[in-house]
Amino acid sequence: MIVHGLQLAHKRPPYHPPRRSFTDADARLINRLGFNAIRLAWMWKGLEPRRGRYSRAYQSEILREGRLLTKRGTFVLLESHQDVYNDEKLSGVGFPDWATFTDGLDPGPPTRLIEYSPPGVGRAFDALYANREGIADAYAAAWEQMAKGFSRNPLMLGYDLLNEPWPGGRWRECLDGCAALDRGQLQSLQDRLARGVRRADGRSPVWYEPYLMFGGTAAPSALRSAPRDVRPAGFAFHVYCFGNGSAAPDAESRGPRYRECARENDPRAFDNAERTAKALGGPPLFDEFGDSQDKKHVERLIEEADSRRMGWLYWGYKDWEDVPGGPGDGGLFADDDDNRTLRRAHVRVLSRPYPMATAGTPLRYRFDRARRRFTFTYAPSRRVTASTVVYIPTAAHYKGGYQVEVRGARVLSRCGSRYLRLRSRRHARRVSVRVAPGRCPSERR
Repeated sequence: MIVHGLQLAHKRPPYHPPRRSFTDADARLINRLGFNAIRLAWMWKGLEPRRGRYSRAYQSEILREGRLLTKRGTFVLLESHQDVYNDEKLSGVGFPDWATFTDGLDPGPPTRLIEYSPPGVGRAFDALYANREGIADAYAAAWEQMAKGFSRNPLMLGYDLLNEPWPGGRWRECLDGCAALDRGQLQSLQDRLARGVRRADGRSPVWYEPYLMFGGTAAPSALRSAPRDVRPAGFAFHVYCFGNGSAAPDAESRGPRYRECARENDPRAFDNAERTAKALGGPPLFDEFGDSQDKKHVERLIEEADSRRMGWLYWGYKDWEDVPGGPGDGGLFADDDDNRTLRRAHVRVLSRPYPMATAGTPLRYRFDRARRRFTFTYAPSRRVTASTVVYIPTAAHYKGGYQVEVRGARVLSRCGSRYLRLRSRRHARRVSVRVAPGRCPSERR
């Protein structure tokens, strides 16, 4: 399975999208555009605003969103979201006020941007890692509560345990990597959260995240194999290069150090992700990037992930009030309350052919958007009886139809279908597929 997906998050109270802005029409649109996964955010503050008292209304709303997606065949990656910890005592979002200990340290000036460096932010994370007054235990219990509701969802991509954790007061040690903190406080906290999930769901994967520096400075992560009692576990990571200087909003590719980010930081972060995932004992997942209308920048990161046969989830489907957040506007709509304002040029970058499900092992795939040509090679498995499924974005790139050339397999789907289905031939060791604009599929034996 390969996922191409989007983020769904609302950072202001009540910490979920307005019902009128996320309906079944949205779930159908996500499916029609070829996205097969959503990273669905929940905020601990929304679930447990008062200690020990869970909001059933809040949990029901997040569950409603998950059901809408699953009904339309979309996988759900449930993620616990935070940015800069808390919105009452700090300029952030995510954690409850009662679980925020700053000890009077400077919270930093009010800002709409993501700023972790104030001492008060570091102290709040230090308290969480130290389980001060049992707040880490309470966080794991909150995860258990959320997982109870999703444990019966048949399309769970899993549970993303903690969005972009911060190292705490010793954050400067982590700019180039901090193995002791990775293996100590960060792994210990996420092991605890994973066990909370496992009390409710023993089947779906849990996804560990590295410190924020991982994708910002390409600092390596020293996370290691997940404990047996929490597996299966994978590694979810983000890439937002810190070194791009004063790039204007939605214009990362015109930043003064963009070439350095593109040539050094970002490929190194992907290399580190593959190594860390192997150490954890699961796959890597590029589960947040973008938040920008810079099409060149977004496409470059997509192509980096695709070249490594790695699933990705773009930030985001709708932006609503993304505070705190980046300066850009990553949403697919000019007006988040009006689906008629879909940014079609942006969709043409994100909605692209890819192998959703391969009856074997995908070896390589690539989409040349300028020529609208897609190539895909895989090694079929005789043990798999299902067909291989390739998503074809007929609305975004092939309105006039497409032609298919296949070696080692036969086409099962009808002419012009959004889902190209293939059945490998009995003795084929390799299957190669080529899709290009045209009137109707043709088959080469």
